[in-house]
Amino acid sequence: MYFNGNLSIDPAQLTKIEKIRPQKAFKRILYFLTAGAVSDKEEQETFTAVSILQQIYAVFNSVGINNLVRLSHDDIDFYIDAEGKKDDLKDTLDLYDLQTNDAMSETFKQLSMVLEHEEKGFKYLINITINRTHKVGVYPIDIFIDGLLDEFAVHSDAEAKALKVKMEKIFKDQETYNSFLMERQASFDQFLDRIKFQINKLIRVTDVKSQSKPNILIPKESNRDLSAIRAQNSHNFQAQSPVYHGYYGFGDFFFYSYLWSSMCHTNHIHVHNTSLVSEEGSLLKDIDQNGIDAGDSSLFDADQDYDSRMNDNDLFFNEESGEYSDSGSDSSGDSWWGGGDSDSGGGDSSCSSCGGCGGGD
Repeated sequence: MYFNGNLSIDPAQLTKIEKIRPQKAFKRILYFLTAGAVSDKEEQETFTAVSILQQIYAVFNSVGINNLVRLSHDDIDFYIDAEGKKDDLKDTLDLYDLQTNDAMSETFKQLSMVLEHEEKGFKYLINITINRTHKVGVYPIDIFIDGLLDEFAVHSDAEAKALKVKMEKIFKDQETYNSFLMERQASFDQFLDRIKFQINKLIRVTDVKSQSKPNILIPKESNRDLSAIRAQNSHNFQAQSPVYHGYYGFGDFFFYSYLWSSMCHTNHIHVHNTSLVSEEGSLLKDIDQNGIDAGDSSLFDADQDYDSRMNDNDLFFNEESGEYSDSGSDSSGDSWWGGGDSDSGGGDSSCSSCGGCGGGD
C-alpha cells in the first residue's frame, strides 16, 4: 500500500502566467539596462522549457524539495541520478539552462522532472510532466506524487524477513487499520495541499485540481526477496506512478507494499476507496466506498496462481499490453481521478487557448 496523488493545472489559466525576470546576475543587469527588452527577446513565449522549469523549481524549492532524480527533454534523459545524490536540483537546472538553446526551449514536446523528498513518515517520489502541445481539455501539466511509508523501509535481507512482524500491529483489527490509514491519508493530503498552495502563489494559475487515494499492490507471487524488488521495473517509465520506474534506492522503501495485500487477506481487512494495481503499475480494479473483505477475495491471496486470481475476479487481459484490468476501466493509466483524453469537441486538435502550447497568440 502506498498513497498516490495527482495535481493538474488547468490549461485555460496558463495564459496568465507572468513573464519572469532572468535569474542569473548578468542577465538581470541586461534586463534593467534595456528596460526589459532583453527579457522580452529571450522569453518571447512564456511557456518555454526554461521558463516553465524555473517556475516549477520555485514551487518545490519553496517547500524545501530540492533533490532531483531525473530530468528529461523529449524522452532524452538530460540527467538521471544513479547514485542517490542530494540537493542537486538547482545545479542541474542551471546546467540545463546553459545547454538548452532557444529552439530547444521553444519547440519541445514534453518535459519530465522527477524529484524525491522525505518528511513526516513519508518517502515521496514526484513526477512532473509538462506537455507543450496537448488535446483540448487535457491539462498540460500533471504532477503525480507517490508517498511510501518510510517507517517500513528495509535495507538488508534480515530487516526484510522481520518486516511482517513489524507490520502486524496495523492489521490486528479493522479499527486499527482504518485509523492508521486515515492518519496517513491526512498527512499525505496536507503535503499535496502545500504544493497546490505554492503553485497558485508562484505560478499564478487560478485553478489547480487535486486528487489522492491509497493504492494496494497485487503481487504475482508471495515470498519476494529484497534483491528481486530492487531489480524489478528498472526504469519502467510507461507507468504513471514513479515508484515503478526503478529509481535508485526506492526498492528498499517499496518492499513492504508487496506484503500488504496478503496481510489484508489473512486478517480479513475490509478494503474500500482503494485502487488495486499490478506490479507494473497498471490499474487492475477500483474498490468503491462499499468495499470488499480482502479475506474473501482471491485477488489478495498471493499464494494462489496469479492468472487464476485475475480470471476469478473477471479481470480483462489485454494481449497488446500484456496487462490485466477491470473491463470497465481504462488500462492506459488514466486512473480514478478521471484524467485522459477529454472530448470537448476538439478531438486531436491542439489547445487553442494556451499561448504557450502552440495555439493562440
